[in-house]
Amino acid sequence: SRYGGTAQRLTGFLLLPLFARHLSPTDYGIVGLLASLPAILLPIFSFGISASIGVCYFASEKAKDRLIIIKTARVIATTSAFAMVVIVMTFLDSVTQLALNNLDYQAHTLIAIVTVALTILCLPQQLEQQFAGRSIEYVAVSLGGALFTSLSSIVTIVFFELGALGMLLGSMLGQALVWGLLLWLSYRDWE
Repeated sequence: SRYGGTAQRLTGFLLLPLFARHLSPTDYGIVGLLASLPAILLPIFSFGISASIGVCYFASEKAKDRLIIIKTARVIATTSAFAMVVIVMTFLDSVTQLALNNLDYQAHTLIAIVTVALTILCLPQQLEQQFAGRSIEYVAVSLGGALFTSLSSIVTIVFFELGALGMLLGSMLGQALVWGLLLWLSYRDWE
């Protein structure tokens, strides 16, 4: 979300002095290069869910129809995210070589891809929260995810000294938390 993304960038900026002590220029380069993967992969593997789900959702006033639309989008997102991870795992050497020009960073590449997959999985639930007018819950989840990402990154970078891998793990854990919370909110509302 806009708020979660803004909060994450702000906390990233505020944590820059701390991270600068624990991350090398190479670590920042790895994270920077892998941060470009969502810009490439999201448009391909999200299948336009962000644009099309709204059209379908608001085409009907019936709650049952809207629930079917969200569930269908969830199936599409899950299938797509799974396919993306399988494809990248199959060609992990090539993807890592292309992205980083160094096969020593395969774990980094895989974690970045899983984070993109989690982002795709979040799309239907994020849109459902927005369309249903649950802005407070949506913003709370986004801010909670940003905070958890920052805390996870601090732990993995400062205490476990994982460098770039720690930064990527923090992002993945934060995205996983957001996905879990959004799923919980969706299922809670369906009961």
